[in-house]
Amino acid sequence: MAALLPLALECPCGAVVRPMTLGMWAALERIGSPLVTGKEPADALDLLPSLYLLTHDPREVLRGDLLEAAVAWADSLPVTALAEIRTACDRQAGAVFDVVPEIEKKRQARP
Repeated sequence: MAALLPLALECPCGAVVRPMTLGMWAALERIGSPLVTGKEPADALDLLPSLYLLTHDPREVLRGDLLEAAVAWADSLPVTALAEIRTACDRQAGAVFDVVPEIEKKRQARP
């Protein structure tokens, strides 16, 4: 039901993570976000553009200064925001994956 009527999640740090959309997923893919690639981030700086996008408009990915904007934004937040936003992102993505049908791995042979 949460995926059908998703709500924005407000983190204790004040950041708001909106429901996962195709536009947001595409923006995260475009920047090679560890949140969608599954690769372990080298450090917090690797996550900042992803966290920034999750709390802003996915069209921000089109900015030429995404990293600079993300660092300036992060400079206004406590260190705890990293875990808070990441947890909210996991909840939003989980709501989508709970209702997406699994693709059949083996295709039926056609007669």
